[in-house]
Amino acid sequence: MMAAGFSSCKKEDLGTITTTKTTTAVSQGKYSVSKFEVNGADHANFYTGYTIDMMKGGMLVATGNGQKVVGSWHKNPLEAKVGHLTINFGSVDPFNLLNADWEVVQEDNKMIELKGSRGDDGTSVLVLTKM
Repeated sequence: MMAAGFSSCKKEDLGTITTTKTTTAVSQGKYSVSKFEVNGADHANFYTGYTIDMMKGGMLVATGNGQKVVGSWHKNPLEAKVGHLTINFGSVDPFNLLNADWEVVQEDNKMIELKGSRGDDGTSVLVLTKM
């Protein structure tokens, strides 16, 4: 009984630490898409000229090339999969291709690397570099 309580507490602490780290990194400024790879093919050129501003409160704003696209990001602290980040730009092309529940592979104050599964489409990698 005591071991179960200890494991539960430890798991919650890890979730809180990861959530804080992800939220801090994501909410601190503007990023560019330096890599968007689907099944080994890089499609970062779809986002050339765009800046993605990840704001506190879960708002995303992509601007560039005469366009402004508003979306959202979400990190669920109660999620069983620690280190996941959901991005949703709605149906606006090509930003709809970034809509996914991404696994956070690596992050620091200069970049965020995300990995996703695309069902039959295979694996995707998204790297956002701070500007």
